[in-house]
Amino acid sequence: MTWSEILFGSRNCNAGCWFNLYEEDVIQKGTQRPFARGKLDRTIEERRVVLRQNVSLNETPNVIVYPRSTTGRRDHLSHKGQIKECQPKCKLDRDGTVVFRVPCVVASDSLNQYTWSCEEPEDSDLRKHFNKEWKFGS
Repeated sequence: MTWSEILFGSRNCNAGCWFNLYEEDVIQKGTQRPFARGKLDRTIEERRVVLRQNVSLNETPNVIVYPRSTTGRRDHLSHKGQIKECQPKCKLDRDGTVVFRVPCVVASDSLNQYTWSCEEPEDSDLRKHFNKEWKFGS
């Protein structure tokens, strides 16, 4: 999904699409608890999440996403000033890491033109990780 596709109503999202959601909307798949319970009282959209697989939002009520954290490791650089293709609306403004060990579930309806941030570049290191096999719980 690109910015223009969002504006014209496409409901197909590509792997690598970033969204900026409320903490309460990002639920851990395994525990059914919010990803960052300590931040639930915040009333702004600030949890960045990425799609690892292409998905048609019209076909499913919920989508698996992977949250991004700016605490701890910082192996995924900010897009601000780094990636020319990013739209002015890009919210990846601090270095962080994608937490692949904690898949989360969000409602498909929460992924829309208002919460869309940008799309990860095709040649990024993060995109290479999308194809890697992840073994949870080991």
